[in-house]
Amino acid sequence: MEQQYYLWGKRDKETGCRHPLLAHLADVGAVMEKMLLLPVFRQRMGKALGKILTPVLRERLCVLACLHDLGKFAPGFQLRLRKYDHQYCLQRDHQDCNHIDSLYGLLQQRDRLLKTFPWLEQWGAAGGVVHAWLLAAF
Repeated sequence: MEQQYYLWGKRDKETGCRHPLLAHLADVGAVMEKMLLLPVFRQRMGKALGKILTPVLRERLCVLACLHDLGKFAPGFQLRLRKYDHQYCLQRDHQDCNHIDSLYGLLQQRDRLLKTFPWLEQWGAAGGVVHAWLLAAF
């Protein structure tokens, strides 16, 4: 049977089992959605943001939570996991494998960020609020 390859998001160091990146991002968004249903969490999040958490704002926070590991799509990060003698190991000598650093250029250039995520403009990115939320998520 041929091995199927996909973008990975999480890896168990003991077993070598991998969790697909898209599944991991969806998991985190779903957890955020459930957490925002908890009154105390919702109240504290609203206080931290200085806003009342409307249903639309809660949905947007879930999207931002999904994007928290966006940098793991970067080839440098994905190359950390290499097939070697039918076992998987992490490549420690890769300089450009940090999934946070790979987003640096995107986050430093507002125009580039809005070209990548044009819907952010509708969310009030002009004031920098959504940009700050993305920074916090990443």
